[in-house]
Amino acid sequence: MPLLFDDYEETGDSPLEFTVEHEMSDEASWPNPDASVLAIRRRDAGVHAARLLVEAYRRGEQRDGSVEWDELDQAYETALRAVEDAVPLEPRDAGPRCRRLAIVVEGGIVQSVISDCAETAPAVVVVDYDVDGVDPDRLCPIVQSDGQEAAAVTVRDVEPAAIDLDAVFAIASL
Repeated sequence: MPLLFDDYEETGDSPLEFTVEHEMSDEASWPNPDASVLAIRRRDAGVHAARLLVEAYRRGEQRDGSVEWDELDQAYETALRAVEDAVPLEPRDAGPRCRRLAIVVEGGIVQSVISDCAETAPAVVVVDYDVDGVDPDRLCPIVQSDGQEAAAVTVRDVEPAAIDLDAVFAIASL
């Protein structure tokens, strides 16, 4: 099974072309699915679990309110597949939470990461594929779409915003 790379440049008369990036032998194991594939699988399992649950209750109504435990168990097992490997939900308290996060860039360089509530902001990491002149000890083996396997990764602290992020987001959404 060939793995394909879309190197399509949208010009007037160039046809869409795919190139073979890597061919797998019949004996080779499949690569691990990426996050988008896992998200699609979870979504599909969640929809399937919801359908099973609705059908179990519909059949229960037809049986004068008697829902079969086997049908509920099947919906439950399918729902477990939907949340498998998902990030566990943490209970939210009534305190402040990060609603807005902005990355400040100047001259192509990330200057800062700011938030309306920095203490509850998520962790932020900058992945930079432009590795010219970067110390080789700072490079991480992150595979890019073109097959290169290096990137500079920097963990960034989130700082309190000194600007009105609500106004910035309002302007950006116009």
